[in-house]
Amino acid sequence: MRFVLAGLAALCLVVAFLTNSPGLLGFSLIGAFLFAFAAVFAFAQARIETSQQREVYLPSPEERELMRKAMEKRKQAAARSSVDNDDERDPA
Repeated sequence: MRFVLAGLAALCLVVAFLTNSPGLLGFSLIGAFLFAFAAVFAFAQARIETSQQREVYLPSPEERELMRKAMEKRKQAAARSSVDNDDERDPA
């Protein structure tokens, strides 16, 4: 589809260069712009689709538990470091 859109845009440009009619010139330039715009989005969509990951990773319950424990350790370490920093700031 994307190549068809690009071809139609090129065809509209050829018609615009070869015509003597102002009306046909206007319609072919508008068509060329619209077809080129659609072709750009079609090519971008195809590119995104090819780089998209096909599989979704879901961690097992054991892995989720390990992640939860690691997060709790980080929170506790952050809380301890903020308490230590508060003690260092007190001039009294």
